[in-house]
Amino acid sequence: MGCAGSKNESALGRLSSYQIAAAQAETEGFTQSPLPLVEEETAAAAHGVLIPFHFHNIFYDGFYAPYIRNPDYLLVVDTREKEGAYELSHVVTAQWYGHLSYMKPKGETTVDDDDRLSRYCHVVLYDADGSGLKSEDSTLGRIAKFMKERHVEPLFLDGGFQNLSKSCPHLVIIPPDGSKIPMTGSRLALSWFPSIVLDGQLFLGRREQAADPAVLA
Repeated sequence: MGCAGSKNESALGRLSSYQIAAAQAETEGFTQSPLPLVEEETAAAAHGVLIPFHFHNIFYDGFYAPYIRNPDYLLVVDTREKEGAYELSHVVTAQWYGHLSYMKPKGETTVDDDDRLSRYCHVVLYDADGSGLKSEDSTLGRIAKFMKERHVEPLFLDGGFQNLSKSCPHLVIIPPDGSKIPMTGSRLALSWFPSIVLDGQLFLGRREQAADPAVLA
């Protein structure tokens, strides 16, 4: 895959040239630039708020394998009450905020604690219904402030747990017998879902995803 002068040009420079050429080719002949399929997704994300299927796409993003299997990729924090809420149902891989060793009052954390928090690619917080976003005195608001003081910019689920459980029930753990959810589980066992292009209507994925019974169901 060569071009004139490629021997004297860095690989990164050639890649940039190819990307520019591809972008020009894609827009050639259009009188108006294409708009995102879902404008509210873009608008919400600009304020750090994730609508349910945007969260789904972050959760199941990946190239050769789902990034979620990497323990440093995504931290999901449940800010609801432990008993009667988190222990009965929560987002897949979510940790209750009280279980996090580095969620300590200001002045009690160490450098190692702060580094541990900032290692994640994404940090997502949620409460019951999203109302905590409106108050810095809420548990969600206090945790968000705690993280921002440590230069970590968290994201938030629009409508909280209630909204996500309605739109993406596959992202919620609910025991069939009403008992408490075990706190153990391996990320390596998670199925890899395709990206959602149009909520509930159009999905884009790989062959192994289409062959996974859990995904099809």
